[in-house]
Amino acid sequence: MKKRHGVTLIEILVTLTVVSMVLASVLGVFQAIMRQWNGQVSRSRATQDANLAMDLMVKEIGVSLKYKDFATDGKTDYFELPADKDAQGNYTRVLTAGQFIYRGGVKYRFYLSDTTGSASASGNILWRAVRGSSQTYTPDSKWSLLPGSNPARGRIENVSNLSFVNIGSDYLVRVKLTVTAREGKKTFSHTVQRDVYCQNHN
Repeated sequence: MKKRHGVTLIEILVTLTVVSMVLASVLGVFQAIMRQWNGQVSRSRATQDANLAMDLMVKEIGVSLKYKDFATDGKTDYFELPADKDAQGNYTRVLTAGQFIYRGGVKYRFYLSDTTGSASASGNILWRAVRGSSQTYTPDSKWSLLPGSNPARGRIENVSNLSFVNIGSDYLVRVKLTVTAREGKKTFSHTVQRDVYCQNHN
């Protein structure tokens, strides 16, 4: 009779060891790829948020009358929109003291705060506030917060720096904003800077 040769215990252990080593190598490569992917996602998110924030601000700053640079805290400076519009909703000049000028209208500002929008609070949410007839600024939650978010979340969060500087006049403004994103122990940031012309200046 022919002897039957089975698999010995040692052969099974050697096979399992080799398979384990191969799987460990594959897992290590997979984890490295996932870390790199997550890092790219975080960088992409920071870039996207920074560009979105800048676009939102520039859209409004571009049709403003002027920017008043009183301080460097970003909470006492303000932009001003023209007061008058034509039938199509475009800002228009009016005859005042023999000259056609844009009259000053709504004053607003951008600043960083927490979900309350308080100018005295510190936070990383981009806020817009409008000054009313009482000469006090009211946080614009519709502009600043995500609609329907519970608990409240900012439309643009993780803003680590925001600054406005006049460049030679009240109607040319340098806007600079930095958004930071975290992935594990790593921090990614993206800074956007634009020089914005207030086209409705006098």
